[in-house]
Amino acid sequence: MEEFFEHDSNTNVQMVVTDEEPQFFGASQQVLGEDATSYGGNIFDIRTARNPYLLPHQVWKASRDTAVCMKEAGYRGIVGLDVLHNRREDKARLIDPNARLNGSTPALAILPLMKELADARAREMVFLKKVVRASIDEVMLSIDKLLERGDAFVLGAASDHGESKILMAVFGDEEKREKVEREIDLIQA
Repeated sequence: MEEFFEHDSNTNVQMVVTDEEPQFFGASQQVLGEDATSYGGNIFDIRTARNPYLLPHQVWKASRDTAVCMKEAGYRGIVGLDVLHNRREDKARLIDPNARLNGSTPALAILPLMKELADARAREMVFLKKVVRASIDEVMLSIDKLLERGDAFVLGAASDHGESKILMAVFGDEEKREKVEREIDLIQA
């Protein structure tokens, strides 16, 4: 067990490790549940998610150095590096290297397209993953107005045994995500 690391941010930095110098793929802030351990999604700032030089220096250094070590150890592929950062002390700590595609990898891949869609709406984009006790058709009909307003769009959905899982991109901040989540919760009411 590790000692607690006081931090202001929890950044997921994704790198592509090849035979050449590891390449930055993207970054997002992780949203944790109330217990501070369960994963609740990612927040993407569409201005900075694809620019490693806008990350805090210590976060970028920890990510780059880890990717170089993984390359030297023989790993090739994408890696998501979860890095905590303490702004006051300008210290970073790598807490979780995920040598695989991450939940936010597809979003980072299509981020340039999303940026075009979001430019007129917001500076941030938040992802929302929900399980709803309804069919996909019921969910889509219920959120039709939300989609028409351009507040969000569906990245993926699946249905199984009367439940639907939906992954959405919401244009706006955490408050906007909560508003959209409340609208989706009404489907089950």
